[in-house]
Amino acid sequence: MIVTQPRRVAARAAARRLATLTRTRLGDVVGFTVRGERVLGPDARIEMVTPGVLLRRLLRDPALDGVGAVILDEVHERGLDTDLLVGLLGEVRELRDDLAVVAMSATADAQRFAALLGTADDPAPWSGCRPWRIRLRNDSPRPVPPRCRRRHATLPQPRRRGGRRAFEERPGDGDVLVFLPGVHEVRVVAERLRGSVPAEVLELHGQVGPREQDRAIAGRGAGERPRIVVSTNLAESSVTVDGVRVVVDSGLSREPAAMRHAR
Repeated sequence: MIVTQPRRVAARAAARRLATLTRTRLGDVVGFTVRGERVLGPDARIEMVTPGVLLRRLLRDPALDGVGAVILDEVHERGLDTDLLVGLLGEVRELRDDLAVVAMSATADAQRFAALLGTADDPAPWSGCRPWRIRLRNDSPRPVPPRCRRRHATLPQPRRRGGRRAFEERPGDGDVLVFLPGVHEVRVVAERLRGSVPAEVLELHGQVGPREQDRAIAGRGAGERPRIVVSTNLAESSVTVDGVRVVVDSGLSREPAAMRHAR
């Protein structure tokens, strides 16, 4: 079985989590393959990969010999690799009726994907997800100042204080997850939070190493301090950070200037 995850950190985290649940060593039953790293034993049954890895494999082996099922996780994160995979896997299923293809997402249009993976007369079966009750609060309704649109701009003061206030007002003993638009903002806010709150402040983005990423995702151990995880959009849908009870979203994102002008 091959399971795609939209990012390398998600593929590694999912493989480690499943290995823990099955009480096996990583690589024995479940492993992962991402660009530049592979942990997969000869007898492994489940392999977590990024869409790009699976796409290159399909180009080398269009029949996917030896694979019984492919799960496309987080299919709502549209991208060239993912869209190509959906089309190519549809063609593979025409040649192999024994290949199971599953598309998973908490937010995608399930009926449309069911029609896409099936036929017009016989769409693929689908099921919905269980919604969670959440409480929303908007603390910064003002528009973003123009200076925030510049590279390496400083976040407005209310947004920088949001993580500390959320930690102080959080319900119970849960952790806090803070979303910011880029690595620079993550580093600035994390540095300001350290020493100002009685919590462990962790960064989560593509420039920290695999060990630091796993540490941020793994959740708090027994007897450890509460945590504030300051992250880019890497954790918005690709991974689940255990123990989080409050999420602070800056409402900002980084986009290429050409994309912004084209809108």
